[in-house]
Amino acid sequence: MQHGAIDAILASRLWSDGLLPWSLTARGSFSDPFKVAAALTDPAQRKPVLAAVVDALLPRRRQLVQALESPIRETLNAPCFGTSAEQEPSFQGAHVVQRARSGRTLVAARRLELGTVILQERPLESTRVCPVLQSDQELRLGPGGLAPETALALRLWRADALARPRVRGVARELMDHGGRDHALRRERAVVAVMCALASGQEWDAEEALAGAEALFLWLGRVRINAVAVTALAEQHGMVEFAKNALALYPGLAAAVNHDCRPNALLRFSEDQELELIISAPHGVEIDEDVTISYGPMATVLPCLDRRSILLGQYGFECACVECCRVEPEDFSWRTRAQRFDARACEEAQRENWRAAAVASSASLAALNEGYMQGDIELAREECKVAGILLRAGDTALAREHWARAADSLRPLVSDTDPDCREALDMLAQLPKTSEPAKKEGSRAEAHRGAHAPPFEQQSDCPCDLIVKSQRKDSAKIAKVAKFSIASSHVEFSNALTQMCAAMVSAKRVPLEVLRGSESPARPVCQTTSVADHFAGAVLGTERWKNAESNKPGQTRRALGRPSTH
Repeated sequence: MQHGAIDAILASRLWSDGLLPWSLTARGSFSDPFKVAAALTDPAQRKPVLAAVVDALLPRRRQLVQALESPIRETLNAPCFGTSAEQEPSFQGAHVVQRARSGRTLVAARRLELGTVILQERPLESTRVCPVLQSDQELRLGPGGLAPETALALRLWRADALARPRVRGVARELMDHGGRDHALRRERAVVAVMCALASGQEWDAEEALAGAEALFLWLGRVRINAVAVTALAEQHGMVEFAKNALALYPGLAAAVNHDCRPNALLRFSEDQELELIISAPHGVEIDEDVTISYGPMATVLPCLDRRSILLGQYGFECACVECCRVEPEDFSWRTRAQRFDARACEEAQRENWRAAAVASSASLAALNEGYMQGDIELAREECKVAGILLRAGDTALAREHWARAADSLRPLVSDTDPDCREALDMLAQLPKTSEPAKKEGSRAEAHRGAHAPPFEQQSDCPCDLIVKSQRKDSAKIAKVAKFSIASSHVEFSNALTQMCAAMVSAKRVPLEVLRGSESPARPVCQTTSVADHFAGAVLGTERWKNAESNKPGQTRRALGRPSTH
């Protein structure tokens, strides 16, 4: 049983049944699939190819109507998921210029700070996307089980046929080649013919051919210009982006180019209004290109994979700074982050929150090597680490993580973002450290060596997730307790030093016993340094380079979410 959109399944069956001009058993002028794909990009050769497909599928018109009539009617009758716009969008603080290499490009007309909104635009047309479960596999499909791209192209095709002025203008302005994936190009031709035959049951071959050609071009425009409307949501403890709709924003599509490390991002409101926001921590300088990611990111995929995806779907070879680097790419930081994150999950399942906090902090430190400082992805990881630290009993350090996450998220996300809302709620509930010395000590502890969190209990924590311990002699108990939970060489040395200092201060052990009776008296060190050449690891916790520079990070998270109610 095949799984997927109904239009793609039908196209695949027609090919496997040998009913298409380029099927394996076919003979004729269009039997070569590669020549067919090349001909579909040429306006002079496109019509003969589509005519051959129409002739091949006309005998099966009744079956196509039975399969596609209802999904097409449902797609066309559905209200626009959002508010359609007929006005031209306007840019604030930026303008479009023509560049020799990249074509139309949006550039900054003045310096743009982090969080600056430079474009607000409503969709020209959109279609909803819903989760569909097929054989325990969740797919996100359009109305009636059609592919979202097909559903959106059908709505634009009808609007074009009804002579909506803005739609006609967009059809002339946007590119329609649909990328360089030959197989998908042939599939679009078959889908266009099938939908044209099923939609216009009274059409003859010539009318069906004209409708199929117009729909084929809209399928190409949607393929390279449409945007997935997403929203961050929490389900079963997991926080992830969900695709709610597919929409076409002509202003964005005609002006904003791709970069594998973009300096802007897209934000959507509940009615699908799009906002283009500067996301670079240091802003964008005048005359600098404003870019977004079309999907592939330098922090996720290597250069060859990114270029392959962009060439197949969008039809261009990426020449951004990240793709033009001559140095070999190193994704070992991501592997380490995933390993530490898996360790944190294991410890959290055993409710060993101290060990989970150490592993999660290690994952955050590894992510910092790949993501840029202040990246929104790192901020989301900060929230995850903060939640685990709170369960481990360190409210001061948890508050610091949430504060950094809030500073990064507030300029970029909506008020309903669960991570931002959680960070702000916890900052309002958790007490501030009253003594400057305690605050500095907590910060130094957080960034020392393996980012080992101090696990002293906070007596005034309002969160019910923290199990209150006895308060008697709590400072001394906490210092000695660190020795039993040390999980790296740096943490071990710090715990040992603090244990010795606690014993001396309590006058329970003579100082000479700690030093050794025959050893000359030396001052007791307050900190312990570890040689840089030490490359060992204890309990799987590796060294982090430049621990003082570690900043926020992101992964999908199911751990460390405190109750804010």
